[in-house]
Amino acid sequence: MKCSKILIAVAGSEHSKEVLKQGLSTAAVLGADAQIIYVIQPPSLLSGQSSWTPPRRILEEVGKDVFNKARNIADEKGVSIKTTIAEGNAAEEIMSFAQKRDMDLIVIGAVGEGGSSIVRVGGIAGKIVRNAGKPVLVVH
Repeated sequence: MKCSKILIAVAGSEHSKEVLKQGLSTAAVLGADAQIIYVIQPPSLLSGQSSWTPPRRILEEVGKDVFNKARNIADEKGVSIKTTIAEGNAAEEIMSFAQKRDMDLIVIGAVGEGGSSIVRVGGIAGKIVRNAGKPVLVVH
C-alpha cells in the first residue's frame, strides 16, 4: 500500500496527544507528509452534550493548542505537517477532507473530548471506519 499522505484527526482531548504521537510516528516510518485536522462541531450537531457549549473562539484556541503540540512532535520526528480547522459534522468533514485531498490513511482516536469511546456504533471513529473508503488507524 502506498502511503505518502496521512490525515490525523484530533478532537482536543487529552487522548489527542497520543493520536498525534501515533500518527506522526507512522508518518515518520513511512516517509509520509501529515495533515492535522481539527473539526469544530456546531452546537446543533452535538447530540448528548450539555446545553452549554464553549464559544467558537475558545474552540479555535483549543485547535491551535493541538496544532502547537503537533508541531513539537512533528519536529522531534522530522515530519512535515500542515494544519486545518474545519467546521461541521466531524465524521463527514474528516471523510470529505480525506477524499478531496486523496489522503492514503486516516488516523483517529478511540476516545473523544468527553472521554467516552467514539468507536461505538454511531460514534465519529465508527462512522469513519465504516464509510471512509480508505484505511483507518484507530488509536486506543
